Amino acid sequence: MSIINPYRYAAADFTCDAVSFDGSNDYLIRSSDWTSNANSKVGIMSVFIQFQGGDGAFVNMASITDGDLGMAKGASGNKLYMKVGSTISAANGSTDIADDDTWHHIIFAWDAAADTRHGYVDGSSDFSLSGSDVDFDWTQAAHTIGASANGSSKIFADVAEFYINNEEYLDISDAANLQKFRDTDGKPVDLGADGSEPTGSSPRVYLHLDDGETVANFAVNAGTGGDYSITGALATASTSPTD
Repeated sequence: MSIINPYRYAAADFTCDAVSFDGSNDYLIRSSDWTSNANSKVGIMSVFIQFQGGDGAFVNMASITDGDLGMAKGASGNKLYMKVGSTISAANGSTDIADDDTWHHIIFAWDAAADTRHGYVDGSSDFSLSGSDVDFDWTQAAHTIGASANGSSKIFADVAEFYINNEEYLDISDAANLQKFRDTDGKPVDLGADGSEPTGSSPRVYLHLDDGETVANFAVNAGTGGDYSITGALATASTSPTD
């Protein structure tokens, strides 16, 4: 009778690479609407980011054509700013995320119908949110990552594990739900090949880069919304939030 060592088959720690946006000409754009997109009252946005510059300037992490989707760093003390149409809005957050060579996890989740909204930075609640019970107009002619919809307000930052889900909601004030994106050590967790691990369904957008993978593959969307194109030339970041 043989004895199996359970540790021999233990799952490896999750690792990923990050990409660098240079703040000058790099951003991702999808010059059409997301595949099978629809308006909704719910959503989840999550990203790991390390800013390399742009202190004191407004820079946009994600946007759509009309500019009403905003996950941005504002000019007011380098605090985060969130806006999702007229449905969800937030004043600047309380955490200063200046160029400090630190990886930060930002996550934002809402259900307008239930009047439930949360914004967390590095595992701590960071936003005073307001909103109304209306659908947000997600269906637009273009979507961008790393700049405003017209290509302005570009980020100078390293980015990993970008997730946008406009079909589902999770109460991230529940630690177990927050840890579906960020572990207790503050590092990314495995969201699954198509980003479906947190909710059971693939989100519209899941941009991920395996350790050592070709950097251009970050624009290949593992979610359901379709791929992006690269404007400029992304580079593999020198560090990763999984380091």
